[in-house]
Amino acid sequence: LRSAIRQVAKGISVSTVHKAQGSERRTVIFDPVDGNSNFLVGDEARRLVNVAFSRAEARLIVMLANADRQNPLF
Repeated sequence: LRSAIRQVAKGISVSTVHKAQGSERRTVIFDPVDGNSNFLVGDEARRLVNVAFSRAEARLIVMLANADRQNPLF
């Protein structure tokens, strides 16, 4: 994904939630990949989603598949 985006746009970062901690971006596009994953259950998952969402200064775009919407976090 990172290399494909770099071919068409400059100045765009592709990162994980962990690597994005402590930084902010004007626009954040968040995709949980698999919202039903055990990784996205519990207090740690809530904290990570909060970190991801709070990196956005102006716009937050959340990409969810229908199955992802079953997770109460989303």
